[in-house]
Amino acid sequence: MTKQEYDRQRYLNRRTEILAVRREYRQQHRDRLIQYSQKYYKSHQLKFKYLSAEYRRVHKVNIAKIGQEYYKKNRNRILVYKQKYHQEHPECSIATRENRRARVKAAGKLTVKVVQEVYERNIKKYGTLTCYLCLGPIEFGQDSLEHKTPLSRGGDHQLDNLDVAHCNCNASKSTKTEAEYREWEKCTV
Repeated sequence: MTKQEYDRQRYLNRRTEILAVRREYRQQHRDRLIQYSQKYYKSHQLKFKYLSAEYRRVHKVNIAKIGQEYYKKNRNRILVYKQKYHQEHPECSIATRENRRARVKAAGKLTVKVVQEVYERNIKKYGTLTCYLCLGPIEFGQDSLEHKTPLSRGGDHQLDNLDVAHCNCNASKSTKTEAEYREWEKCTV
């Protein structure tokens, strides 16, 4: 029997005793362990940030699937929670709605002519309807009008601030500017 096999067998024989000692030690030195882990995290913050971004980049598809599966399994619970939150905090819903209305009003009127011109310009530039964020072709019904500078960041409905993107790309961009999105994409992809 090798040393490694011997150690493994010894651990398995005394497992409950070892785990009890570890648990007791953690309880007695809880504050010290928390301080140590906080100090370690602060001194290695860039490493954790890189590893986290790297993990998200490598497992992007799996993370998305996990999120979708979680939502499917817990959809009713999530919707009940949101509804309950909005009932308990009506001021948040009202404020959000009013802020959105004010931003849209400040951005000016979005006309059919402007939207049509945005789509025509996209097709002329790429040859087919193409997402300006990921440069992938857009299938029918998967497109959305995208504000390069979001309304929440002072953007408007002018032709030079509008383009066409996949619905998913638009959602990923969220309230980032185009430059911020490109920088964020480098970290996650």
